[in-house]
Amino acid sequence: MFRAPAAPNRRRACLRLAGAAALQGVARATAARPARVELRTCTLLPAAHPLNLRLLQADRRLRELSGGRLGLRLFPNSLLGNADSMLAQLRMGAIDLYAISPMFLADLVPATALSGVCYAFDDYAAVWKAMDGGLGELMRARIQQAGLEVMRRCWDSGFRQVTSQPRPIRRAADLRGLRIRVPPVDLLLRGFEAMRARPTVLQIADLYPSLQSGLLQAQENPLVIVSTFALYEVQRYCSLTRHAWDGFWMLAYPGSLRRLSPQLRTLLAQQLDEAALGERDDVARLDRSLQRELVAKGMRFNTPPTQGFRELLRDSGYYEACRARFGSADWDVLERNTGRLA
Repeated sequence: MFRAPAAPNRRRACLRLAGAAALQGVARATAARPARVELRTCTLLPAAHPLNLRLLQADRRLRELSGGRLGLRLFPNSLLGNADSMLAQLRMGAIDLYAISPMFLADLVPATALSGVCYAFDDYAAVWKAMDGGLGELMRARIQQAGLEVMRRCWDSGFRQVTSQPRPIRRAADLRGLRIRVPPVDLLLRGFEAMRARPTVLQIADLYPSLQSGLLQAQENPLVIVSTFALYEVQRYCSLTRHAWDGFWMLAYPGSLRRLSPQLRTLLAQQLDEAALGERDDVARLDRSLQRELVAKGMRFNTPPTQGFRELLRDSGYYEACRARFGSADWDVLERNTGRLA
């Protein structure tokens, strides 16, 4: 019914062109030394996102270090389907590698949603302590039990923030009655319901017109999405709520890895994990620069204290419901990394 104005469409087109140029540059650079094995590697993210740029870097390294025996063939920006479709293709072996959010993997591997519990993590130090430690080990074990392989290092998507039009979110009470868009992720939906907002599940393609028309008043996403989709045009305030963190697990089809020699499997794991660590730094730097960019475009930022939000979630029974959902044993692994939540 509604259409977004030309500006965000132009911005998305520019991002696609920038990413396409980067991909073409790598294609030209590697055309003279095609790899004997090229692993089909897929992401949902725009081509210019740091995750894809680091995968291109890993591709170059793999081709060089393997003497042309191994490389990556990257398909960014949902070129091979949506999240569910690409996961299904990976499980069948039509895709070799797939970077997927733990939240979107949760239907197959419920324990991966633990990292998306609202206000579980205070900062990146807590995130990486958990994801590189006991919580990550639990998730990787469950992923393998589901019949897939997974690299050791988790990649970064970022902390999610709330943008809004009618008012900034300075305290938990400001969420009451707020019509806010959330993705189709149950933990986020239940979290905002518990904080007394009025969340609506909506595909991101419909987000801009829904905010522009006033059908929705707010949304929540990492800053890179706010910038990419030009949400600063229809949202005045950005409150750095940091209410949930999200990342990406790099999954692999087991049969694809079995085709490789032990040396090439080790090289692949090393290069992907090294790329993940570099991407974490890239996203942190990008977040800082994007905040300055968005301020220049007219957005007003504030940083509300988190304690009131966490107390509201606890008092509403949100954390107890999460404990029941995941089971006490898995929940205890989370709380060993975060401190008591429920």
